[in-house]
Amino acid sequence: MSQKIWYVMETGLCGEADGEEMEAVQFNQPKKEIDIYYVTDPICSHCWALEPVLRRFQLQFGSYFKFHTVMGGLLEKWSDTPVDPANGKSGPADVVAHWKEVGQHSRMPIDGSLMADDYITSSYPPSRVFKVIQKEYNDNLAYTFLRHAREALFAFNQNISDSKILVELIEGLGLDGEKIVQQANSALGPSIAGGRLQPERQSWCQRIPDDYYGESGRTRN
Repeated sequence: MSQKIWYVMETGLCGEADGEEMEAVQFNQPKKEIDIYYVTDPICSHCWALEPVLRRFQLQFGSYFKFHTVMGGLLEKWSDTPVDPANGKSGPADVVAHWKEVGQHSRMPIDGSLMADDYITSSYPPSRVFKVIQKEYNDNLAYTFLRHAREALFAFNQNISDSKILVELIEGLGLDGEKIVQQANSALGPSIAGGRLQPERQSWCQRIPDDYYGESGRTRN
């Protein structure tokens, strides 16, 4: 004999027609009422280490919130003054040991020797490219670029402040690399990355990576 099942669409309740037990089933997606702003940077080693955890978090709970990626403007350029005196970082060579330590603790692939040989001059070029792709296309494609850029830097030791490397990464997404890099380096680039990055994150960001959610609540990584 086949078993009969009843279902009430208005309540989402279902159960055996001849039984007393019934189960509530949620078929409707929850309304996304929480905004999460994630402050990051293409050359941030801790952001690279956080990548697997963040991706899993988004897959499991992404239906409950809107995720916004904010470029933090970690390194505009190197100068004669220490960029991070608290952590003993005065120049590119000082970053090598830090990156390797992050790689050992997180078990994420980080070479780091690039910073002693052909170092990153600024994190602004890949940040601007991210913002151009985000503005001209969509958030998902921009975040895919960010993931590929970090992978190129940390795992494959490529200089992502170099326009040629950026063009290759962009074209790997099926986009016009030359055009997007030109846009990023034009007046559009500074307006969406250089001009707004620092004020945007200084209002509430204490460090990179960092995040902010809701209207008044915030959490620290």
